[in-house]
Amino acid sequence: MMNQDYARERSRSPFRPGSAYSHHSHHSRSSSPALAGAWRNEALSPANSYVDDYYNPNAYDHDLYRNYYGVEDDYYGAYGDLLDYEENLRLAADLDETERLRRWRDRLAFEELAESERLRRYELMAEEERLRLGLIGSSWWARRYGHHHSHNGRHTPSLTGGWKNYYGNRLRRWSSKRMPLSSPLASRFERIWYNPNSSRRRLSNAAVMNSKLELLNQEQMRLSNELIRIREETRMREMEIQREQNRIEQEIVLERERIKENLYRVQKAQQEQVEREIIERNRVEQEMYRESLRNLENQRQMVDIERQRIQNQHLRNQVVSDLQSQEQELRLRRELELAGSGLYKY
Repeated sequence: MMNQDYARERSRSPFRPGSAYSHHSHHSRSSSPALAGAWRNEALSPANSYVDDYYNPNAYDHDLYRNYYGVEDDYYGAYGDLLDYEENLRLAADLDETERLRRWRDRLAFEELAESERLRRYELMAEEERLRLGLIGSSWWARRYGHHHSHNGRHTPSLTGGWKNYYGNRLRRWSSKRMPLSSPLASRFERIWYNPNSSRRRLSNAAVMNSKLELLNQEQMRLSNELIRIREETRMREMEIQREQNRIEQEIVLERERIKENLYRVQKAQQEQVEREIIERNRVEQEMYRESLRNLENQRQMVDIERQRIQNQHLRNQVVSDLQSQEQELRLRRELELAGSGLYKY
């Protein structure tokens, strides 16, 4: 009967192959929204259980956890949903370790919020972010916050005791093989595995020590993962710094080239300006020389004209003088003739 319930629950899951959230997967099953990977049904099957794996149905303490979970459903439902998400995230074959750890830290941060803060955070989330953190479809928090069934002014799942219908005895101890829980969540869910009223044998001192050792191992694993993350971020930061340094050096080289080119252009412009000034000066000097030649030619012409005028004047004077001499000679001849004729008469 439990196996049938389990199969029926999986058929309702948004992670099934035919769902809208499985289109990125190339496997036979889709592990979670945006977490494509090899889905193993037997991983969370009720048949896979440990000898001492049993949960405490009285673990929810309202006085202790009311700020985080208003009802028992949320307490167990949150744990069961986190089990599913961790399983899907760990089996996601298309995610690198950095992205896997980043999603896990973001999901733990969401789980650690108080009820009011978690609801506000969910309502402000983009659909893509909900998809990335496994908070869509039939996940516990999607049914918790995505439907508005009111119960004393609170949003509640559509089914009373919904965590039993969805997770039942599939709740498992958080072993060291899983991705580590944060300290607040590890302390919060620790009571699930301690039932003082159980008919089964209580944990021995060795089991208690083993439990504490397991918590220490989880913390060590968390610190190791954190160290890996820090180293990865440091490496990425160093690469970014190196890229930035290379970019700056390249910009410096380009700037130097631009300065050289601008200097060459300035020098070329100055040289062209000097050449233009020389050409202009030569042109002015040639113009002045031509003007001087024109003036000299004009002066020579004026001298020639004046010489010609003087010669003409001299000729005129000579002609006049010759005429006057001839007239005087004629007059003297006439007088002589008159004087001769008078003497002859007497």
